[in-house]
Amino acid sequence: MSKIISAICVLLMLVGCTKNQSSNNLLTKPDKIIINNIPLSKKVKITSFSTRFVNNILEAYIEVQNLSKQNYNGKFEYRFKWYDKEKYEIGQELSIWKPLFLDALDSKKITGFSSTEKAESFKFYIREIQKL
Repeated sequence: MSKIISAICVLLMLVGCTKNQSSNNLLTKPDKIIINNIPLSKKVKITSFSTRFVNNILEAYIEVQNLSKQNYNGKFEYRFKWYDKEKYEIGQELSIWKPLFLDALDSKKITGFSSTEKAESFKFYIREIQKL
C-alpha cells in the first residue's frame, strides 16, 4: 500500500478562476505544475491543459505525452479531484483511479468533468502502478 501511495507522481494544480467578461464562460488558469517524482517526470509530461465551464459544470482537459520509446499500457493511472470556491474537496467518492494507456512517444488527451456545479478548481494526479 505504501508503494502505491508513494507512487503519486505528478500533481497538476489548477487554482484561481478568471471571468471572461464578454461571455458566460469562466476560464481557469494554472498557478503551478508540481512534479513530485523525478523518474516519472522523465517518462511522461503534461504538454497542455485547459478548463472551461459547460452548463455550469467544470470541464478539465489534460494532454499527457509519453517521452519514452516504451509502451506504458496499463502502467499508469490518473484521477481528478474537484474543489469548491473555498478550496474544499467535493465528490471525494467519485475521485477514482482510472487506467492510462500510452504508446511509445504518443500523447493522450484526458477530459474530466466535475460532478457538481459547485466545483471551481481541480487537481490532476498521475501515478505509475507498482507491481507487487
